[in-house]
Amino acid sequence: MNSNILNIVRKNRGMSKTELARRAGLSRITISNIENHESNPTQKTITAISHALEKHPSEIFFNMNVNHEEQGVDWMTYKWKNRILALFFINQLVMYGLIIYLLKGG
Repeated sequence: MNSNILNIVRKNRGMSKTELARRAGLSRITISNIENHESNPTQKTITAISHALEKHPSEIFFNMNVNHEEQGVDWMTYKWKNRILALFFINQLVMYGLIIYLLKGG
């Protein structure tokens, strides 16, 4: 997770932690903990924050355009970040498939 990007996106949107928390339906402490690397957000939290900031989750939490060496991210962090991103999108595809199946009378 690249919570430094969350901090940047939030500030670029002119939002305080309190305002982002209100829009996402979370506590200010949750936003602060994520930005300070004190906790990892759940998929539900990632989705709520993304909607509140009107950004795709990958733009906030999984920014692939960052020079990881310059940002001080070690290889293992980068590797796990990619795995989490893959799991997030696989989950979305599974949910989409289930919805289509149910809509067809499955």
